[in-house]
Amino acid sequence: MQLKFKFLSLKKYLKRSEDNLVVLTAICLLICAFYFVLYPKLIRNRDLKSQLEEALNTKTEYINIYENDAHLAQKAEKCVPKNKEIPKFLKDIERWSNDKQVKIVSIYPDQTRIEHIGNSEINVIPIEISAEGIYEVLLEFLDEMENYSRFLKVEELSLEAIDSLPLDSFTLCKLTARISLYYL
Repeated sequence: MQLKFKFLSLKKYLKRSEDNLVVLTAICLLICAFYFVLYPKLIRNRDLKSQLEEALNTKTEYINIYENDAHLAQKAEKCVPKNKEIPKFLKDIERWSNDKQVKIVSIYPDQTRIEHIGNSEINVIPIEISAEGIYEVLLEFLDEMENYSRFLKVEELSLEAIDSLPLDSFTLCKLTARISLYYL
């Protein structure tokens, strides 16, 4: 009761404009409290949400990479022969060269090495192939090699014009390709 009395006695002395000023001050204090207390927490919350989204995206990327590695390992088991099968590969190159009218200059196999793909150990035979032919025909020959049913990888590629003429569709060229031939 005494509190009510003090409030009423205070009210007697305040005018209407002063009442408005007190209310406005109270509103300003609430806004300042919101700005200095709650706003940093809202910003922190937004930052944490963005970090969570980024972590979830990274997790999804890692899951996709893991699944792709498993898929590559399965594909490798299907496309990689159990033994070297170099004679079959050489016959296929000879067939492509005869079909495309490409002259095979040299085939140099290098020493076998081991690569780890997924959880599998795969043997790799590096081979350097040199061939000569018309520019477009060499590109078709290279396309045959890249689309080969056996798992192989073209590591390095060099294409040089043999003639001193400008490079066009009918220029005689030399193709040198370093490929990796895989087997289990």
